[in-house]
Amino acid sequence: MSNIFATDVQKQAFMDGVQDENRTAIPMASVSDVDTENLETMSSRYGNDFAADSTTDGTYAVNDFAMSNDTLSINNQAVYGERIQTKDLVHAGDAWDIVADRVDRHTRALGVAVHRSTYSNTVDGAGLILDNEVLAGSTAAGTPITVSATNPDEISTKVYALMQDAGVASSQGRPYFMIDPSTARFFKLFGMSAGFNVADRQLMKGFEIIPTFDFDYVVTPEIEHEQLTTGTSVIATDVYTVKGVTFTVKASPSVAGDVDLGADDEETLQNLAAAVNGGAGAGSAYIALSAANRAILKNAGVKATSTATTITVTGYGSLGVVSADSTLVVGDEQKNLLAGLRNSTHLALPSKGFMVDEIDQVPGFTGKELRSTQIYDSTVWTKNAPKICKVVVAV
Repeated sequence: MSNIFATDVQKQAFMDGVQDENRTAIPMASVSDVDTENLETMSSRYGNDFAADSTTDGTYAVNDFAMSNDTLSINNQAVYGERIQTKDLVHAGDAWDIVADRVDRHTRALGVAVHRSTYSNTVDGAGLILDNEVLAGSTAAGTPITVSATNPDEISTKVYALMQDAGVASSQGRPYFMIDPSTARFFKLFGMSAGFNVADRQLMKGFEIIPTFDFDYVVTPEIEHEQLTTGTSVIATDVYTVKGVTFTVKASPSVAGDVDLGADDEETLQNLAAAVNGGAGAGSAYIALSAANRAILKNAGVKATSTATTITVTGYGSLGVVSADSTLVVGDEQKNLLAGLRNSTHLALPSKGFMVDEIDQVPGFTGKELRSTQIYDSTVWTKNAPKICKVVVAV
């Protein structure tokens, strides 16, 4: 390891190849514009679109100059730390470097964290949406599309139509479609039934999906799931469950998972969202979960946001949000797939943003503390929003 500090208590390592391994763990990096510069703030200037005057007499209007600016502050950090006891270091022996192995595992965890953040930011920044209503030719209403072995062509060509209606040209980039394995199955089945030539090509590809409809397919289980809940006249004793973790509304919270009944539904749902997130308010707005239950939600990237009388839960993998109480109406779970042009998402992933701190002398502990961090941030610049489509499908 290099870059030894003046003290021998801590040393910082920039390991060859680790940053590349990190990026391979980030599916979104394969379709994003990855910026490795070590910048703190980035800007994207863009001008408003306008129409020229059509004139027969040479007169014209003079317009005021207008320019907008998007900025991105690269201030996110993915962090994982753990302590390794001396007895574990000794038992590992010379044949296996336990610290190097843990760095590899840390790298994978950091990559997943960066991917999930970038994926969610891209979903939020998408300028187009395809749901069941839009697929049928009407206005978006949020109803998920039920994907089958007969409609992948309708879904894919509709994405193209939406982008073309927004003025996006195929010359601006190679299209991609990021989908989960269960959705990929239907795309593969469609390919297998689309004539002998297509079927043969699909069968020969095995795990891959042939690039029909001109999309490059990225298949990953790391797809954002979303589920909406509406709260009306919520009362104490109402129960809310996310991924098997139970939250109970109480007038006087006292045990882990209890959520304070607010003055109205809006405050109650704010408390419930804070409890799901493990955010501010522990001990008053809610009672913190056990470490085991908190780990379940953390590992699935579960987050909750509340707006007025609704709460939206997102995560990776099945959410399983349920409530038997009529005052908490849980909607259908959906998957937010992504389709668009490559490089429409901007991912800042500094080449020197990955660091490993290996601390040899930890007060009150015999062993080493290993801490890995990755600085990053991502956004969809306003000018790129029409190049990305959020495709809402049923679970």
